[in-house]
Amino acid sequence: METNDEVAAERYRGPEVRRPPWAIALATATALLVGCTPDDGHDFVLITHCGIDDLQLEGQWYERVGGLLDDGSRNPPDGWDNPEQEGTVTRVDETTVVFTDDAGHSEEFVLREGATEPKDSCD
Repeated sequence: METNDEVAAERYRGPEVRRPPWAIALATATALLVGCTPDDGHDFVLITHCGIDDLQLEGQWYERVGGLLDDGSRNPPDGWDNPEQEGTVTRVDETTVVFTDDAGHSEEFVLREGATEPKDSCD
């Protein structure tokens, strides 16, 4: 007889899915060919002076999912450093990156196709 913990664990895991080895190899090869492999993250300094809105990585501009994150006065919210926040940026796929830091922040950014500058300049 299963315990409540075992039943709950089974519900959480869901049904077991077996994939043939060729399917795993094909998915991996496809990801490598299209360049959407995740990475382990890189040290990154996020500009926060005018709020958290966009970032530039490897010559491409990304915008924060959910729009501008600020205190209502174009400053970073409480808990964020100003004018910049040190952390890590991790590529999730070819159009998405995530910024995280030791303070517990985690913000997702998506590629702004064709962008050559920030969305808004703030002095």
